[in-house]
Amino acid sequence: MFVPDQNQLHALYMFRCGELRVGKPNEEMLALLAEDDWAYLSRLKDEAHERGVSIEDLQMIEDDTAELRQKREAMVPLAMRRVLRLTPVIGSIDALVHVGARGALAIVDVARELPFLEVLDFSNLTSLFLADPYQCEGVTGNDVIEAICRMAATHPSLRVIDLAGQPIGTIAAHHFLELLRWNRRIQEVQFDRDAVDGRLVAYIEREMRHNATLPRAPPVLPRAPSDSIKRLPVHDRKTVQEQQLLRRLLETETGLGDIMSLEEISEAALYARTMSTTEVVTRSSGLRGDGVHLFLLESGALRAKAGPRGFELRRGDYFGETHGDVLFSQGLLEEAVRGVVYCIPLSHCRSLCDAWAGRVEAYYPLLRQSALLQALDVWTRLRMCCCATQRVFSRGDVVISPGDSFKGLFLVTAGMFGVLGPTAKSPRAQEFTVGDVFGEEAFLARRQCSSV
Repeated sequence: MFVPDQNQLHALYMFRCGELRVGKPNEEMLALLAEDDWAYLSRLKDEAHERGVSIEDLQMIEDDTAELRQKREAMVPLAMRRVLRLTPVIGSIDALVHVGARGALAIVDVARELPFLEVLDFSNLTSLFLADPYQCEGVTGNDVIEAICRMAATHPSLRVIDLAGQPIGTIAAHHFLELLRWNRRIQEVQFDRDAVDGRLVAYIEREMRHNATLPRAPPVLPRAPSDSIKRLPVHDRKTVQEQQLLRRLLETETGLGDIMSLEEISEAALYARTMSTTEVVTRSSGLRGDGVHLFLLESGALRAKAGPRGFELRRGDYFGETHGDVLFSQGLLEEAVRGVVYCIPLSHCRSLCDAWAGRVEAYYPLLRQSALLQALDVWTRLRMCCCATQRVFSRGDVVISPGDSFKGLFLVTAGMFGVLGPTAKSPRAQEFTVGDVFGEEAFLARRQCSSV
């Protein structure tokens, strides 16, 4: 039988909070996921082996006090509990706890991994439907109810779901009815019946009475960790904010967000680790990286001596993928401004690297033959390939207009493009043919636009 420890459940909760865009993890949930003795010693043992130091040294570094040891001894692992209920950290014990719809989804994902859980008590939560009137494509209260029912349908031990105080409607009540018919181990579902049709309530109560009369067979407990637990890294020291920042960078940066799917972004955010720019400079062979990680700058600046003048890498810039069939100077990296770098294992962004390789194969010969780009070093041309896309324009299409927000260049590979005058009948001021580059005019034209 497999029972997850506190560290695994904590890592799962933090990852799901980041994935669901939860602004701040719930303090009451974090209190339930605090380390106990077993999780603490297990973590110290793994970290001591990883760092090559003794457990006693780590205890000294973390300043392990008698008070902390006493708290760990009194901690009951969440996986061994039969009731999941959030106890207010501040205020009276009867106060309501706010988690929001997204936060509730993260808690439900943790509840799925608790093999002995019999009672899921959300009766002291503020309404999960508070933000529904303002939602367009966000998480609604009914989404949370549906997630609870999906989790409960296959849970080995769950018996009671308490949602008293939640303004349940017809859709959520239908989810409860289907759950009671699907999983006969569920004996009781508590909810407010004011907004639910009386006949539907009667059907639900009949199913609950029927399930309560059935003999309960021993639960079939998991013998191996679930896929959600398996994929978690041994040590994940990223905060939820750092996970969200990394996701935002991956989604918005050209050459990353237009290639990676949401699942690939989640995997990269899960296995990435944070590192200081100082450590990156120490362990990297210049722009070639360390051969294991893709480095993505979150803050600070690195200066690369890849050419005579060199250049700086700043927020959103990345390096570390070598493109083995194209040789380039590794360049020397130096720390210009201290900051933070995300290190993503190359093994967990293979599809991204394959897409880059395809773009390099398709576009690099064109960039190498362009006379206007000869002043650029090889690495910069490779980076341009990773960010480049091919576009086909029909006759008469407007490629770029004064004031457009596009930041980049166009390299003509076929056809001819011209700059139009102030009127449709004005002669073309400039023409661009194969091999020419244009687009920088948009930067100059912005000065003529309103600043609003």
